[in-house]
Amino acid sequence: MANSPGPERAQVACMLVGAVLLLTACGDAATSPSVATSSTSAISSIGESASIQRVVPDVMVLDGNGGTRPLVETIAVTAEGAPEVEVRWVETGGAPLGIEGARGFIRSVAADGSLILDRLMEEEGGTRVATQPGDQTLVAYYRTCDGNCGMLDPESPLCSAFGTLHSGKAYVLEVSLRTHMCSLTDSD
Repeated sequence: MANSPGPERAQVACMLVGAVLLLTACGDAATSPSVATSSTSAISSIGESASIQRVVPDVMVLDGNGGTRPLVETIAVTAEGAPEVEVRWVETGGAPLGIEGARGFIRSVAADGSLILDRLMEEEGGTRVATQPGDQTLVAYYRTCDGNCGMLDPESPLCSAFGTLHSGKAYVLEVSLRTHMCSLTDSD
């Protein structure tokens, strides 16, 4: 039929409806038209939200069910002196992670299974993230993407490392792209 919308128009319409629903669900927590935040249900021992969620502007994710959704980061809410982790991607030579490109991520999961953070890494150089003190598993993963990485594929695991992180300390998580192994060390 000449006037029926093609699959591209239907996909764009679904993405717009999804974005409106997500922004509506965030309510008054939206900080700007392109960035929305909301508190998660995780509560720290001092009674404050342990993390917030933020929509990453202009980045969509394939959800594994054939649909797409905006990329949402989880950012740890931290106090002064919180542990910091610098993520270093090492041994980057050799086969690329994706044909057109890939973006790296870091996730931290507390010993009780609650999500502390889930962050998109910087494209160049190391990225430093603040996290909560305590026992946690740091997980490095990546998502392959098209040329400009505006549409990310489902996640692919790289490696993980467990550690007890202490307030006032800095750590380095080295992620080997060749061996898919992680090592977590004190940065001192």
